[in-house]
Amino acid sequence: MSTEVYTEQELQGEELLDEALVTQAIIPNDEMRKQILEYLRDEADKAVSELSGRAEKWSKWRRQREARPETLEKSDPWPGASNVSVPLAAINTNAAAAKLINMFGSKEPFWTIVNDDRTIPEAADAATKVFEFLVDSPTHLNLHTINQQALYECASLGTLPVKVAWVTEQYMYKDSSSTPGGSTVKNQAGQAVSPTTGDGSSEQRVKVRHDGPALIAIPNEDFLTRPHWPDLQKAPWIAHVVHKYWHEIQQLATQMIYFPEALEEIENKFRSDSTDLEEDVSSRTATEVLEQKIWDIHEFHVYWDVDEDGIQEDLILTVHLESGTFLRERFNDLGVRPYEMLSYMPVFNQLYGIGVGHMCEGMQDEVDAMHNMRIDGAKIGALRMFAVKRNSPLRPSEKMYPGKLLFVDNPQEDIVPIQSGEVYGSSLQAEMVAKQYAERYTGMGDYQTGFEDSSIGSRATVGGTMFLAQQGGKMFGPIGKGLEQSYSRIGMLVLFIVVKYRVRFQKDLDRFDEETRQGFMQILQMNVDEIPTKFRFRVETTEQDKSEEAVRQQLLTLVGLYTTYMEKIVQLGMMMDNPQLQQAPNALSAALNAFTGASRMMEKILHGFDIHDVENYLPDYKMTEALEAQMSQMMGGANAQSAIPRPVRGPVQGGPGSPGGAGAVGGMGPAGSPTS
Repeated sequence: MSTEVYTEQELQGEELLDEALVTQAIIPNDEMRKQILEYLRDEADKAVSELSGRAEKWSKWRRQREARPETLEKSDPWPGASNVSVPLAAINTNAAAAKLINMFGSKEPFWTIVNDDRTIPEAADAATKVFEFLVDSPTHLNLHTINQQALYECASLGTLPVKVAWVTEQYMYKDSSSTPGGSTVKNQAGQAVSPTTGDGSSEQRVKVRHDGPALIAIPNEDFLTRPHWPDLQKAPWIAHVVHKYWHEIQQLATQMIYFPEALEEIENKFRSDSTDLEEDVSSRTATEVLEQKIWDIHEFHVYWDVDEDGIQEDLILTVHLESGTFLRERFNDLGVRPYEMLSYMPVFNQLYGIGVGHMCEGMQDEVDAMHNMRIDGAKIGALRMFAVKRNSPLRPSEKMYPGKLLFVDNPQEDIVPIQSGEVYGSSLQAEMVAKQYAERYTGMGDYQTGFEDSSIGSRATVGGTMFLAQQGGKMFGPIGKGLEQSYSRIGMLVLFIVVKYRVRFQKDLDRFDEETRQGFMQILQMNVDEIPTKFRFRVETTEQDKSEEAVRQQLLTLVGLYTTYMEKIVQLGMMMDNPQLQQAPNALSAALNAFTGASRMMEKILHGFDIHDVENYLPDYKMTEALEAQMSQMMGGANAQSAIPRPVRGPVQGGPGSPGGAGAVGGMGPAGSPTS
């Protein structure tokens, strides 16, 4: 939504503070609240401990994908030794992320909403238009910008948790001199006054920066659960750790999203040191994190029987674990936890997938070691040492430089250069072998990154290059399909959130035409549990082995096929409406069969061209199929009657000696009576 300004009185009267946002105490007593707190603290500590090893891996993979050495300076084998990090993981990560971003960034619309039962197709078309706006709007989902970071992180680390939520960002400020239009109001004395009160007092105003659905990419370190729970929907608990400043907490309490009385309990319970993730960022950016005030707040989804009816409900509890304070309590009335794990290469029965960082880790260590050894060897080999006699005037502190004169009695014996190092050619070969291992593991060969194959060189042909590039690109087929399914589920979660906050979302419908508004209003009037039975989200990515020119050529081919199909279908339709054809059941049955068969074939062709809304292009041949089945039954009955044997006397038409030739045992005469 666009930035809007309200007075405090206007805000209280608006639906901006509706019941969907205002927190309410759902835990019946302090004793149960204490039990829940102890359970969550214990579980969160276990999760942090279990994920500590993986967190170290995440930090290492982030460092390797940026080609940063492990330390700023090496002291082994000597101080100042070569400390270069070869961009092996960086090249592969950039290539994989670029492919994913291109796959999901060039499709319009991003989400296609389909009405499965076809009862309200106009609502699905309207939802597709509305969601296209949400995807592109920087003040709504802003999906393409978020995907730049999310897909890069997913490709590198293998997994990225994302969350769909209704986010309201607003802040209050004092305004005593400006009208909403920007002009200044002054009294008779020339002093600036409030545009509404008329005196010198300040007026409280609220600026709404964001009020709508949002897709939040969560750093892996800030998403907690037990790693052996692969299903987020069934897990006993999951948590999102958010880091907030004090003014943010105050704003949320003012909006009644947090309990206002809880602020006093947490005000002095802040964190001043840095987390491992913050330390990682500071080392990567060559900055230092000094003393700060941050409040770490956990948003838990936890199953707990709060009403003691024997059924555990999914609760959403916002807790400040440091002080043991509950800031927000509510039931999860969506029926689903609004989280999705984006996985680059999923692993069966595991929460975390495999990414390029895992694939390249070992090869990156090997290449770095071989590369630095070769540089150190070249340095030692180029800097000669000298052996001199004990009584030589040369001392260990003697500085050597070109053009220096050395006075010795016998140069060939008094000073002898010594070569202490050597560069082995096999080290470069070993480095290239490790590079090939990494490329084959990740599928990011030279052709995939836009370079010529170093082993073939200039002998590569155009056809061979295109074939190898297409074969290598096929590895991304399963990866893309898996992420398509994740984004389809994310689209469904966004629709859940929009329907839940329908009152707040209606103001965004004013930007659409009347048909779109009416169509989408049909969805807003539904219950959340009705949506999965009515609608399906489809995400179609762009094939990597198809250039824009190839896509245009395919569309031209499809237009030709479609034009020919429609011409034949129109002709068949006119034939089937012909009264004379209706008197010929065999011909009519053949026409019906051709109509349905051609339509089925064209449907498969459209699917092959990644066009799935075939109902917008093909006639409805379901009625034709039913009529064809009816005709077959009728013709089957008629054939059964004509097959009854009849007595035959004498030669028949078509028998021996007749003009029809030889062969029949019996038949009917020209008048339809038995021949005699």
